[in-house]
Amino acid sequence: MARVVVLSRLPGDAVERLRGAHDVDYRDVDAAVPPEELPDVVAGAEAVVVTLGHRVDAAFLDAAGPDLRV
Repeated sequence: MARVVVLSRLPGDAVERLRGAHDVDYRDVDAAVPPEELPDVVAGAEAVVVTLGHRVDAAFLDAAGPDLRV
């Protein structure tokens, strides 16, 4: 199973649907992950679901590592 990190609350049954096929780390909050915590949260993920409150840049991609696909 792919490790999927969901960084903030999603509407409806989106998380349950993801959990049906993947290993999901879900942050059920509306606030963005503080930048200093983000590397630990996304490390080793194969997929990360981001919202507008998160910046996806080179540091984010480096923290996620080589397995990140989506």
